[in-house]
Amino acid sequence: MLVSRVLRALLLLLALALLSSCAGLKVNPPDPSTPTMLIIPVELDAKVVSVRHGFYYVYEITKANDTSFAYDVEIKFPVPGDMLIIDSLPPGDYYVRKFTFLPIGTGDKYYGNNSVARHDTISLESGKVTIFSKSLKVTLRNQDPGRVGTIIYSFDIVPVTADQENAILATLKQQPNFDLWEVR
Repeated sequence: MLVSRVLRALLLLLALALLSSCAGLKVNPPDPSTPTMLIIPVELDAKVVSVRHGFYYVYEITKANDTSFAYDVEIKFPVPGDMLIIDSLPPGDYYVRKFTFLPIGTGDKYYGNNSVARHDTISLESGKVTIFSKSLKVTLRNQDPGRVGTIIYSFDIVPVTADQENAILATLKQQPNFDLWEVR
């Protein structure tokens, strides 16, 4: 249990960046502390008057051959526009075991079943960039357009499109050190 917590804390420290624009993007060269680059695409479509986001989202990633290893990728807003999350995990085969959405700042409230089982596979290799094949698309709308009030939240996990993958790679190619990585 302690080893799992230490490993989780270490992996959290390995997180390269949470991105909202090119200005915040930093790509480190591959090295022993960041042997892989996992890109997790997220799309935010927020046409709301309020800036507060009521939920955050978590992908639980597990090693394919060791279910005691669990790594949570937390996606928190507000983040203007689309974003990418870049993490580094040790090379190996993984799968997304669970996706959860949780309310922010509301204590123990849960809205129905907040978790859904997933079985998306991820294979990470040293020195290589892997773009997760699914994108989290979060949509926010005011119940009454143009008015502050009830916000309707929805999300879906959809396949990454070729255009989205090309846009991700175009953004990354502008960064120093990205040429040191190989794209899978």
